[in-house]
Amino acid sequence: MLDLFRGTNQLKTYNEYLKNQFRFTRGEIELYQEKKFREIFNFHYHNNPTYRNLVDQSGFDSTFPFNTQSIPLLTKAFFKQNQKQHVVKKEIIKTKRSGGSTGIPMTYYLSKESFESVWPALWRAFDIYDIQPCDRTMLIAGPSLFSNRSMKRKIYDYINRFTVVSAFDLSDATLEKAYQNIRTKKIEVLYGYTSSILIFLQFLKRHHYRVNLKVIFTTSETFIPSVRTLSKECCQCDVIDTYGANDGGVQAFECPSHKGYHLNFERCMVEIVDGEIVVTDLLNRASPFIRYRLGDYSSGHEIIKDKCECGRTLFRIPDISGRVNEYIRDVDGKKIHPGFFRRLFSKEEHLLQFQVIQESNKLYINIIHDNFFNDDYFISKYTSLIERKINMTFEFEFNQPVKKSRNMKTPVFWKHEE
Repeated sequence: MLDLFRGTNQLKTYNEYLKNQFRFTRGEIELYQEKKFREIFNFHYHNNPTYRNLVDQSGFDSTFPFNTQSIPLLTKAFFKQNQKQHVVKKEIIKTKRSGGSTGIPMTYYLSKESFESVWPALWRAFDIYDIQPCDRTMLIAGPSLFSNRSMKRKIYDYINRFTVVSAFDLSDATLEKAYQNIRTKKIEVLYGYTSSILIFLQFLKRHHYRVNLKVIFTTSETFIPSVRTLSKECCQCDVIDTYGANDGGVQAFECPSHKGYHLNFERCMVEIVDGEIVVTDLLNRASPFIRYRLGDYSSGHEIIKDKCECGRTLFRIPDISGRVNEYIRDVDGKKIHPGFFRRLFSKEEHLLQFQVIQESNKLYINIIHDNFFNDDYFISKYTSLIERKINMTFEFEFNQPVKKSRNMKTPVFWKHEE
């Protein structure tokens, strides 16, 4: 029904993806991606004048032996500055927009093969805990997942058996209704923004509610470790963090070992360049997402290509540490990535969430904890560790409301503009 509704062949793609995660060797994946990279680059170079002009201006010489590293990196600026020119029109099947919460929205386009791979890649992640397409799922999400509730979208949700909760309204009344829906509709899985899932789990704990889920999937934000602890207590299940960006074609997911994010090699080739995640959509013949800088950061220096202990041979991103442009500027001009705080607090069992706020030359570190320890415990434990890294004045705050962006995501780092 989904394929008929959307005019796609997703079920066939999904079944292939399930097999691919175990049957291909490292060498076979590398050869496949090299071949597909060359094909998608040549296609856009010869059919997309705007992209060809950018490549030529970078000094690329097509007479030399082909080298991936000689292809220029792209940023969102290329697509925003060439809104109607960066596309191969005959290949368009879907028009998408992103980036509206942080600036000028970016319009981009998907071709049929690229579009068809979106859900199969996510379903492959769901299959880890035996969640099949159209199993009963609750979405707790903002615009990137929630979208608008048009009649077409409602029909699509009905076919998928989605129950949708908006992250714009997470009042106790809304969360109570969500809890009751899980019980009455026999919901098997939660999927949503990490911070929204955390709010729901905290609600369950506060009211001494318990539900039985197969798994919880988080997405769109830097992972919050306390989500996994609360999920085991309140929902008797694991949490699988996922990472995806349709602009660039990447979809990645943890497995139960939680040792990196397995990548959808069939559609996307991923590099780590100076800590930044760089992607190439190998299937998108509509928009040239070729060596595209997503703006996301990993603390790992390279892609993990060894076979995972779960048996999957899919390549892995070591971790997702946050946004590249989210950095603290110290009083001496030094840039410090908020990933420092993520690593610092990663083993703190009683810390539920944190947010770092910069105002002029002072940091406020908001720590949300479960009161197992008092505030002084965190001050005494972490003050000297932070002082070794950061020169500016900082102050701890405790259990204050976190700041959210317009799309209801919760950034780890919030900077007040002067």
